[in-house]
Amino acid sequence: MFLLLAAFYPLPLAAQKVAVINLDSLLTIMPSFMNAQKSSQEYLTVLQNEAVNMQNEFTRKSDEYEKSKSAYSDIIKETKQKELSDLRQRITDFQVKAQDDYQKKQNELLKPIVDSIQTAIKKVATAKGYKVVLNSGNGIVLYSDETVNISSDVKKELRLK
Repeated sequence: MFLLLAAFYPLPLAAQKVAVINLDSLLTIMPSFMNAQKSSQEYLTVLQNEAVNMQNEFTRKSDEYEKSKSAYSDIIKETKQKELSDLRQRITDFQVKAQDDYQKKQNELLKPIVDSIQTAIKKVATAKGYKVVLNSGNGIVLYSDETVNISSDVKKELRLK
């Protein structure tokens, strides 16, 4: 196991100065993150509403077809079935594209926030001589002494309380 770790760390582990930060707790106090979350949720709601409208249209047309199909000639039945099939495909396509679009919107909103955090972490880590900074908020850090936690220094760098 140690040999495997040594392959990823070219310097001896004891020679590296390591710090930790809890990114989740940092994000929750950033107004820009809260604004991005709100914008992202609003955008998701718009997409969900459109998907519901499309589904309602499909249900309405499908119900209408089922009620009247006995009165339709074969050519009209075929045409109506094709319309329903096309609408079902449009709904599926919309759902796929909406998911992709939502992910792109989230990335667009979060990129400047992530960039500012990375810049602040790099500045603090460089000033304090840390070679590695780990995120304690994702469960990877099993133990860390509080003296290596640079969260408060990064908060100061970002001018957060």
